[in-house]
Amino acid sequence: MKEWGPEEFNKRSMHCIMNCSAKTSVWLKIQELDGVSGLLEVYKDICEGKIAADEGLVVVMGDNEKD
Repeated sequence: MKEWGPEEFNKRSMHCIMNCSAKTSVWLKIQELDGVSGLLEVYKDICEGKIAADEGLVVVMGDNEKD
């Protein structure tokens, strides 16, 4: 990073992230969970390793999250 500087590092990092994420769209299934309550519904399965490797869980937190 010292040789590139922060701007070039950010540029190269973002390029890498975009390329990698584009490749995952072929096999990765994203499941959005509704806040903490949504996470609680699958938490046991996560702990027990029951979530498939091709499933990505995204916990979406709302502005009015009360959990």
